[in-house]
Amino acid sequence: MTAFPFSRTDVPESNLIRSIEDIDSFSQHHYELRHSTVARVLKAQYLELDKRLLELFSYIAPADANKLTYSATLATLIRNAATLFELGIRWLYLQIFNCDESKLKINHYLSLDKLTNASSITLHSFQFYNRFTSPQVYQPFINLETWDRSTSLTAHHIPVWWTASNKLKHTNSGLQLHGTLENAISAVGAAFAFLHAIFGPGMVYGIDIDADGHLHNEATSSIFCI
Repeated sequence: MTAFPFSRTDVPESNLIRSIEDIDSFSQHHYELRHSTVARVLKAQYLELDKRLLELFSYIAPADANKLTYSATLATLIRNAATLFELGIRWLYLQIFNCDESKLKINHYLSLDKLTNASSITLHSFQFYNRFTSPQVYQPFINLETWDRSTSLTAHHIPVWWTASNKLKHTNSGLQLHGTLENAISAVGAAFAFLHAIFGPGMVYGIDIDADGHLHNEATSSIFCI
């Protein structure tokens, strides 16, 4: 399987709806994209995850000492964050490539890092600062850093939180090993990083500014910043 197995001849890579080069620009096109139906649905789902995770911090201090704390609630957060990522990345993939949606797998979705560069995003948080030693908490797509962007992705490149979302479903031991606070923060952080990479400032972080320079007060993450 190649990195981009389903080329769409009528939509070249350079014409991606929102390229990484434009991440700091505020054209009307990007403003309208952030306020499209798709973006609003994804944002609403993200803000609910953000809210739930923040509430959990009242009961489980976000720190290295508690990173392996597990619960059904944390497992649900991980699964929901992974589902949100999949919904968003599938939508983006199908904007670029003409393909059989039923054949798409995580490797196809992750290959879009060649365009979004989400793996380069480092997250920060006033909720837990530098209390974690695991790099995946701050860089949820860190496993993609070793991908050369020309060869096929391997299991090594798949994010830890994504693997966790699949393994925690089937057994109690899977929930205990993978339904952890660390994976929950990483999974919600991955959704945050992806949405910011695609829709830009004002989606889940930063100020929403239209093409005329007007500021718009939009709800954003209460946990993460960049």
